[in-house]
Amino acid sequence: MMAVAMPVTAAAIDCAPTRCGTVALVGKPNAGKSTLFNRLVGRRLSSVTHKPQTTRRNVRGILSGDDFQMVFIDTPGLYRGGRGLMDRVLNKNARNALAEVDLVALVSPALGWSRGDEAVLGLARESGRTVVLVLSKVDLVKKKERLLPVIREFSEERGCARIVPVSALTGEGVERLTAELAAALPEADFLFPRDCDSDRGPGFTACELIRGKVMEVLRQELPYNTHVALRSFEDGPSLLRIGAALMVGKPGQRRIVIGAGGAQLKQIGTLARLELERVFGKRVFLKLTVEVRPHWQRDPAILREYMG
Repeated sequence: MMAVAMPVTAAAIDCAPTRCGTVALVGKPNAGKSTLFNRLVGRRLSSVTHKPQTTRRNVRGILSGDDFQMVFIDTPGLYRGGRGLMDRVLNKNARNALAEVDLVALVSPALGWSRGDEAVLGLARESGRTVVLVLSKVDLVKKKERLLPVIREFSEERGCARIVPVSALTGEGVERLTAELAAALPEADFLFPRDCDSDRGPGFTACELIRGKVMEVLRQELPYNTHVALRSFEDGPSLLRIGAALMVGKPGQRRIVIGAGGAQLKQIGTLARLELERVFGKRVFLKLTVEVRPHWQRDPAILREYMG
């Protein structure tokens, strides 16, 4: 008897299984997690600078395909040391993410494996979650054959079953990584609408982008002692008005942020405004102030913003 192909009905499509789950991007500081996170999600939600420990919060972004939805969590870099309360909160954020997700994507520079990476791999495996090793920054590897022994070593000596080389900068390997992660997700209904790309509001994104520019401009330890607090956010049809305070701990730090004749603060504001206009797709009026809040890093109300 000849088989007859039956048309696919809308009901059949609706009944097709979908996969959905959470994926933590973890790794040591400056491994390229935030750049990869933004590439996967499709827009800039997380701060990206050349400085380590740029990410403070667990930033969440959402990628939806025809039959899958991934909720990515860009975590602060896991690192040793750092005895301050803020440092402990950042490490706790990253460790908590490991316990709450379905998959772990461990991001490490392709040719830069270190003891720090080894420690993060150990934590990821202790979580009991499926681990995908993401060898990042392969655009910096001119001779791709150098990657082969690295991949073989991780596969044979460290037992990594899923290894994907990527370049978040060029997009190389990102499609394969998406497919690898999607295939490992549990079967489940979508958690968010298909057109949703983050569970964070636009005010959060604005603060992250402003803080990224603070870290770019202030080339010293001061950026790590700066908190960005949203004061106002008025989103009009063609103009977005944002007011934000750059919070520091000492009057001397305030003078540094402002700079001679206000030049430093003006540079931060200009760079931040241009980035905000690019991300939000409209003109932005940005007003920045600098406030002194002694010991803000121990303020429970502020620390709660960085938890979870």
